[in-house]
Amino acid sequence: LLSDLIGTTVMKFRPPFGVINPHIAQVVKKNGLEIVGWSCRSFDTVKGLTSQRITMLAEQIKPGNIVLLHDTIAETSENLELLIDAFQNKGITFEPLK
Repeated sequence: LLSDLIGTTVMKFRPPFGVINPHIAQVVKKNGLEIVGWSCRSFDTVKGLTSQRITMLAEQIKPGNIVLLHDTIAETSENLELLIDAFQNKGITFEPLK
């Protein structure tokens, strides 16, 4: 469905909760998928995405990091633009996964 919507084949998989077990690994391998995880947690589900948290994330972020955010957290969605601005002010660019 996703491939149909975006017009390209999706070959990446982010396991729920970042957890991989033998069953998931078998399905991923069978389908030729690449597992993608995160390298920087925002803790938005626990601490929210406050201005203080955005400042801390901007201090921690490094080129190539993948930040874990949750679109189900209203505060994250509401403050995403501030987070993007903070990263860009630090010189971080955004690129699709390759």
